[in-house]
Amino acid sequence: RLSQVPLREERFDDDFRELCTLLWFRGLDARESALLRTYFGEMVRLPQLAVVVRQFYYGMADALVAKVSAAQGYGRFRGKDPSAVADCAISMYVSTPRLRTMLLDPQIRDKVQGAAHRDMLWRFMRDLA
Repeated sequence: RLSQVPLREERFDDDFRELCTLLWFRGLDARESALLRTYFGEMVRLPQLAVVVRQFYYGMADALVAKVSAAQGYGRFRGKDPSAVADCAISMYVSTPRLRTMLLDPQIRDKVQGAAHRDMLWRFMRDLA
């Protein structure tokens, strides 16, 4: 789905916000979190599960690197390594809510992790662009 979100020059802020929001809600997905908890618990016994998780991560990172690289073509993310921007977005928008959801705290109601926090992360990423 990340690959399908356009990053158009004339609508960059809206498009990039949609992309970041998609990442955020991916991290909050309870089903995916339950699967990941299972994968992590079984990786010692079934190391091929680590390959599945790693391939998914690389696919997500590759899609974001392509988006950032394209945005650089019209002056966004100047002087930034696209893979560093992608890693930053994944860490902020997927990993934090995913960890909370994996720990069975899917509501994320506290002031650090809620909607205000998501908006603060968006402003950070927009300013980075």
